[in-house]
Amino acid sequence: MLAWIGENLTQFFGPFRLLTSYLFRAGLGAALGALLSFVLLPRQWHRLPTDQGRAYAIGAAKSKGKPVAGGMIFVPIFCAVSFLVMPLSLRYLAVLGLVLLSMIEGYLDDKSHGGWSEIKLGLFDAGISFVGALVVCQLQDTQIWLPLIKEPLTLSPWLYVPLATALLWLMINATNCTDGVDGLSGSLTILALIYLGGMLYGVLG
Repeated sequence: MLAWIGENLTQFFGPFRLLTSYLFRAGLGAALGALLSFVLLPRQWHRLPTDQGRAYAIGAAKSKGKPVAGGMIFVPIFCAVSFLVMPLSLRYLAVLGLVLLSMIEGYLDDKSHGGWSEIKLGLFDAGISFVGALVVCQLQDTQIWLPLIKEPLTLSPWLYVPLATALLWLMINATNCTDGVDGLSGSLTILALIYLGGMLYGVLG
């Protein structure tokens, strides 16, 4: 949204050019997302479901009763801020929709008594990953970059979609194995945005 404003209003007011900077929008998005999460999480977590305790988990008794599914608060914040700072694109909007769908899946799992079965969760994750792979490649040949290989590789959609689906599915479940995204998303996202913003500024300005 901000990129569109910058591109269309710079001719009327020069400082709007700042809104076209990748580095500025990345920094603004990170700061705004962190601030809104910091303000809203303590005020809204009483609405969240609570930990029901997990069999065989270390410290499960201490966690029982604590709020879970915090993504119901900070994922909508992330999507709203992303919509604000990203270029307008149906592909980006579709990815944000899948992020929201993943959040709803996790919320329903946490809210249900005893949680969903591993098979049910795995199938939902696989479906979201498959649609995500389709959204990214648009059923077109896709270039990927691999470490230590100078030239990009071009993959047909018939090869890219199953590989990307498997990768996305593994990433979702690897995050879950660390007991959820809550402790990972903030610091990792901020670091990723800082480095990505710096690289984009160096390449694109």
